Amino acid sequence: MSEKLYCGRGRTIKTQYGQQLKLSLTAEDLAIMQRNLDNGWVNIDVKRKRDENAKFPYYMEIDTWKPNNQKSQPNKPQQPEDEPLPF
Repeated sequence: MSEKLYCGRGRTIKTQYGQQLKLSLTAEDLAIMQRNLDNGWVNIDVKRKRDENAKFPYYMEIDTWKPNNQKSQPNKPQQPEDEPLPF
């Protein structure tokens, strides 16, 4: 499992249109995101801190998960060739 990469912070604000999530990023946060681009994209998970009374109760974690590059065959049920089909 790789090291967790954190960037930014967030909080909810009340507007005339309802509650909105406001995120704040520093230049260092943007540099971390830039270094973790994958085909021009970076995936970010916005998570809630345990301390809901914090000024910024949200934080962001860069999602570094990548699928295995193995091309697996879908599991097909094997029908024995010497038995007739059930229908």
